[in-house]
Amino acid sequence: MNTPDDIHHALQALREPLPPASLWTQVRAARQRQLRRRRALAASVSTGLVLALCVVMLRPWTPPQPAPQTATQAATDPAGRHVDERVRALDRALQAAYDRGASDAEVAPMWEARHALLASTHAPRGGAGDINDI
Repeated sequence: MNTPDDIHHALQALREPLPPASLWTQVRAARQRQLRRRRALAASVSTGLVLALCVVMLRPWTPPQPAPQTATQAATDPAGRHVDERVRALDRALQAAYDRGASDAEVAPMWEARHALLASTHAPRGGAGDINDI
């Protein structure tokens, strides 16, 4: 009776089977297909990059335009700008008061001064003087 060791030794004594003759032809063809796919992908990517670069380089350069003035900025005179600065100062004071936990009695006069400043200007609302911008 054959033992597993005998079978193992008999299998090791056999020589390797020869591959079919068409194997190397199939391997070579598969490798060529793989190379063609890689080259086509590389060509399409590089073409895309060149086109993107051309679009960026050929686009006419325009210097940045200054921001358009709002109606409030165009309509105010230097006195109106002074009022805007005072309103902003009051806004900062109000914020600081709220941050430190000021009482309503301490904050009320600042709100009244702010409303009086806003009422004194005849410029349309929409800038720093707008109560909703606080």
